[in-house]
Amino acid sequence: LWALAGALVLGMLVGLTDTDSLHLAVLAGGGLAVGGALLAHERLRLPRLSGRWSVGADAAIAALLFAAVPDLVIFRPEEAPGNAVVAFETGIIQFHQNLLLGPANEVLAGGAVLVDTVSQYGVGPIYLLAAWLEVLPAGYGAFGLLDGLLTATLYASSYCLLRLAGVSRPLAAAGMAVAVLVLIYSLPYSVGALPEQGPLRFGLPMIVLTAAAVGARWPRHLRLAWGVAIVTVGLASIWAFEAFVYTLATFAGLVSVRGWAGPQGRRLRWIGRQAGLTAVACIAAHAIFAAATLAAAGELPDWGQYLAFLRGFLFGKLGEVTYDFSS
Repeated sequence: LWALAGALVLGMLVGLTDTDSLHLAVLAGGGLAVGGALLAHERLRLPRLSGRWSVGADAAIAALLFAAVPDLVIFRPEEAPGNAVVAFETGIIQFHQNLLLGPANEVLAGGAVLVDTVSQYGVGPIYLLAAWLEVLPAGYGAFGLLDGLLTATLYASSYCLLRLAGVSRPLAAAGMAVAVLVLIYSLPYSVGALPEQGPLRFGLPMIVLTAAAVGARWPRHLRLAWGVAIVTVGLASIWAFEAFVYTLATFAGLVSVRGWAGPQGRRLRWIGRQAGLTAVACIAAHAIFAAATLAAAGELPDWGQYLAFLRGFLFGKLGEVTYDFSS
């Protein structure tokens, strides 16, 4: 099983690697390093930390992720004149950020989402960005900073999730280092440049996973942690359609695993109860959102506007408005 796991990891790395970037000397050095690590594995033992030292070490690694992930230079519009490559990159970033910044500016001017404005990214990201732009001057840099901080939070949460699951500190830190190098530093567009590659779209399932891990690690907080997960699914139902799909699928997987591990005679009853609570959370989220929109704008939210965007992307020409991914 360990040999199979190692082969799968190697296959995953090869699948994500541009073969033209491979050099024999580097591969040989890597092979020697792996061999040395295997030989030293049973002979060397790192000091085991406990108490405050353990918490401090984990906090330091999480802080290092916050220093490593965000990119302070999103793009360089001052270099665009006379440089076709920079001008093209600048235009791509501005175009994609405008799809969020435009509706957020409408909200800042007193509008309401699904009444005065609409976005392909749903409801939650627009209101979150509008709240952020109440603090910072509205612009591309402000959005880039928000996306960078959210992305760093996602990676720090991933490290905490590994530690909650019992993964050793060196292995969890090394795993996150590989993740940053492969998934952050190899992006064709830097963190904060494009809305569609960040936690505004993909971050909510991490809240569900972390809450479930906290509940499993400290059973006395299980009910509270599980409640946070259910509320997150309810929030996702008004955040955006795809965020709801990702979050609900994640939660459904956790419910299935926990239900299967429970008492045999009560499994289906417990799973059904979680499904009912989740449905109540989603209905409550929509009711609160509708009431707040009615109170603020004098109209109920028109979800037909958002569904028109979804139809345009799924069945129309809007789906072609994107950018090329690197190999």
